[in-house]
Amino acid sequence: MLVYICRHGEAQPHALSGRDLDRTLTKKGRLQARYLASILGALDATERPRRLLASPAIRTMQTAQSIADELGLGIMSVDDLLPACHASTALGVIERFSNGEQMAIVGHNPTMTAVLSVLSHGPSASCCMPGPALQTGHMAVVDVPWPCTAGTGNTLELHRYEPEPVA
Repeated sequence: MLVYICRHGEAQPHALSGRDLDRTLTKKGRLQARYLASILGALDATERPRRLLASPAIRTMQTAQSIADELGLGIMSVDDLLPACHASTALGVIERFSNGEQMAIVGHNPTMTAVLSVLSHGPSASCCMPGPALQTGHMAVVDVPWPCTAGTGNTLELHRYEPEPVA
């Protein structure tokens, strides 16, 4: 099963409300979200996510909405993906909702990087997080056998939108 682990696009540093969960995507963040959506939309039907889960924070929902629009999916808002959730909680979300089908999950760091590390390197990897750190607008594609077990995933690709340098 393929798991697409996405970190939300770049967000405003502060929300008018003062609440972290209310921060919205910047222009670059919206471009990053559309880029991730285009990568997923270009996949063969057998590789496309069949489920899309996201933290209820506005920036993750905005990122997920671009993906949902591209793939014709609904978004399942999952409180267990809120900022600062533990990697084991996020892994539980994958196990609960995937049913062995391809899925995309949109969340926050350090959790998304920890999930990538644990899937690829095992349970102890959440403390030292070997491998790449997911930056804003980054997506890792991980091939994980079902049922999902820590340390059995194989990271296949990393994607991130980067604007062309201005000459």
